[in-house]
Amino acid sequence: MSLYSAMPDDQAQSSIAYEHLQKQGQIMPTRRKYLKRDIEIFKVVTDHLKQDTAQFWIRANFFLVAHAGLLSAFAVSFPSLKGGSVVLRVIPILGAFMSVYWLLVLRSSIKWIQLWREQVIRLDEELDPFRCYSQVESHASRKPFSSPSYLTQFLPAFFLLAWSAISIFTFLG
Repeated sequence: MSLYSAMPDDQAQSSIAYEHLQKQGQIMPTRRKYLKRDIEIFKVVTDHLKQDTAQFWIRANFFLVAHAGLLSAFAVSFPSLKGGSVVLRVIPILGAFMSVYWLLVLRSSIKWIQLWREQVIRLDEELDPFRCYSQVESHASRKPFSSPSYLTQFLPAFFLLAWSAISIFTFLG
């Protein structure tokens, strides 16, 4: 929560708090009339970043469950359909195509998250004297492999390799 959003709405108290922050050098004098609007814009942008991040995890979980179901269907039908069944050949191919699509969806989602993250950082540097978001969110840009969402985007590649190996195994017998 930004320090500005904690300022009271009452005009007299707001002026006192504002002057106190200005004396400490935490607020630029020309920013006062835009402060409320800027905070609303900041809230909208951070909410959008949160929404995109939540959607990323929803999509990742959906495809993970879909792959688990497909793998379960393959595992159940494998012992009973030996001998070149069409089902045994179609399931791995379907899984491979689904993995490619999953990879494209997650990669695209990460690009949107990074764009919104950059906007949050830019606004945070303008509005928040403590630069909380800037410090935390820029860490993900500096060290992407420490970000769970960045790493998760590559999970479909492992599924693609697994489905390709299963597909080759079923075609070769």
